[in-house]
Amino acid sequence: MPVLQIIIRQHKFDVSCDKKDEAAMRAAAATLEDKVKTLRHKGKVADGERATLMAALQIAFDAQKSSSAATSAISLSSAKTATAASADNDKITTLTARVNAALARTESFLQKHALSGVNQ
Repeated sequence: MPVLQIIIRQHKFDVSCDKKDEAAMRAAAATLEDKVKTLRHKGKVADGERATLMAALQIAFDAQKSSSAATSAISLSSAKTATAASADNDKITTLTARVNAALARTESFLQKHALSGVNQ
């Protein structure tokens, strides 16, 4: 699997990523970076690592809310067939799992650097 280099908070990350998912991975990194900047700009979180974790948590929360809303909409919609609803749920589950995996990698990185005292 090809390795994609992304930058979040001036830290470089090498992430394994299928070529077809490269744009989505870059967009996810940009979304996280934007959320961090917004939190820090609004003065809600001063510490960079905490801002990153809080931004990641907000993204995961938003994804979960969207997932719940989509699941509710699917179950209430009489126009969709059971097969189409199942396919939509599979996509939502896959997306949620990818967001959670990215959050775990971010948290692991931040914990590693917080414990070792290394700043890039």
